Amino acid sequence: MNEEIVETLKFTREWLELGIVPDDVLTSLEALWLTGDDLNTGHYRWKAFVDFMEQHSVLEHDVLRRLYRLGQTDDDPSMGGAMMVEVLNRNECPKDLIYLA
Repeated sequence: MNEEIVETLKFTREWLELGIVPDDVLTSLEALWLTGDDLNTGHYRWKAFVDFMEQHSVLEHDVLRRLYRLGQTDDDPSMGGAMMVEVLNRNECPKDLIYLA
């Protein structure tokens, strides 16, 4: 794993632990980053997040809570807010998380 691109794109340990950016995804994102066409790091985190959500038709409540917290703490408040909305819109979203929002 290329630690430099992880740091550059602002993926925290939580992103890695949740499996949102496995090596193949990170390699793909790095290739896009190196083109220099888009220097907004939030766009790369968003792409990884959306791809992860689309690949998992159902997620455990604990995972959804952790994903929600990722959104809360993201460097880009707009993107983080969009992440939180995506989590809240899941059919399996736990009620306590909806009430928290």
